[in-house]
Amino acid sequence: MDLKLSLKTGTVTGVRVPSGVLTLKKTYLLVLAGLVIVGCGGTDGSGLTGGSTAGTTSGSTSGTTSGRAIPDSKLTNVAEFQFLYLSGQGRRATDSIVATIRNGQIQNSASDYFPTTQQGTGTGIRVQLDGYTLNSLNLNDRVESNVAAKTYSQYPLQISQFERTTDTGSQVLFSGDFTVNPPIPINAKLLPGRQTTLQMKLNDAMFDIQTVGGNTTIDFDEIQFAQENYNVVDQRVNGILSDFVSFDIRGLAAADRPQLLSGARAERVMFSGDAVAMTVGSNTNGSLEVLPPTTDIQTRFAGIFRLPGNIAGRPTPGTYVVTEPDPRVPTDPTAALLTAMQGIWRNHTEVLDYTNIQNGFSMVVIPSHEDKFPTPDGEDGLQVLIYNQSGGNITAMYQGRIRFTSSSAGVLEAWSIDQVDTAGSNNPAIGSVNNFELKNGRVSAGDFTISVVPTGWAFPVQGSFRVLR
Repeated sequence: MDLKLSLKTGTVTGVRVPSGVLTLKKTYLLVLAGLVIVGCGGTDGSGLTGGSTAGTTSGSTSGTTSGRAIPDSKLTNVAEFQFLYLSGQGRRATDSIVATIRNGQIQNSASDYFPTTQQGTGTGIRVQLDGYTLNSLNLNDRVESNVAAKTYSQYPLQISQFERTTDTGSQVLFSGDFTVNPPIPINAKLLPGRQTTLQMKLNDAMFDIQTVGGNTTIDFDEIQFAQENYNVVDQRVNGILSDFVSFDIRGLAAADRPQLLSGARAERVMFSGDAVAMTVGSNTNGSLEVLPPTTDIQTRFAGIFRLPGNIAGRPTPGTYVVTEPDPRVPTDPTAALLTAMQGIWRNHTEVLDYTNIQNGFSMVVIPSHEDKFPTPDGEDGLQVLIYNQSGGNITAMYQGRIRFTSSSAGVLEAWSIDQVDTAGSNNPAIGSVNNFELKNGRVSAGDFTISVVPTGWAFPVQGSFRVLR
């Protein structure tokens, strides 16, 4: 059959809507921006504006470099990338439209793309556009040792088939190559040893399929897609680091641990660089709570925390899903829950080697998906964790943020871990960082000095830190 394609962009030339024109609609579906929480605890007015000056060195990430007693990163150079498609806008019927998405590819140009070889099922991903479904595709790539990350800016959405379900089976409406052009703007970075997720909503309102006289016309409504997917500031789909580093804090006194909304004290706290989560128990909805990027402590994203498993004799990492109510019946507590986000988690001992630390002390920085250096003005910076261990148990812990205010200096601020659930800023530790070691243009290690020492501080006031990369 003949096929005609068009883009509904608000112009006759296919030019994208200018930045600032589009706004995100209020929707029950969880958007990626809602999960991003770079720098946690405290308030925006933290005073992280200064910092001392010092030299910057270039070196490896060995725990013994420059004589520093710090953990060593155990991350490999293999990056995992996850496409996550959320479908549906309001109905589930016999007349459903199913789109088969070709195995995903992201790119900077037609000659610079990932993956370069076939990965996935070979038959694509079937997405029911009007059903509340989640479909994922996981890809792996090795990041060269001389680059900090691989960055991709385009997603040429390709659909090989549209079909309509019927009482007796299905009817193929189109089979061939439907490619959105120009490609969808994205910001997806593949960091060595980390998992990056690109989450997109697709539904039947974005595709208008008409067949008249044997000719099939497919209109892709880019404005509708943008309203449901683009970051309102960046006007693109942003990736997020979806792999958490987990810390078991059951060794702390109950009063020193944050609380879930149920009132239960957290058993684990988890950090990805882009988000913070707490867990209690496993395998039930509410065993995971992802904290919001604001001080609105009641608005949290509930989910299910799952322990590591074993498939065919091979260990599998721990996983989690973030859930949401069915948007068709959002106020019904008995309605089915839908999955809005998923990812993996690993215990901190799986990604960090503590052979070279002294007296059980560690300060570890977890990069965000953006991983900018130096930290731009107005941004919170990277997550920092400060903790003591004894016999494998966490015995004291602070969390906060670190800003590299220049190429040779920065500042940090941290709060006791029990305040992470309220974004509390009481009794802060404030200090400076310097003497950086760089790896591929990013800080991999450095020194710190705590100038404002809080009451009950159980850690050194001077020492060194590791950046997990």
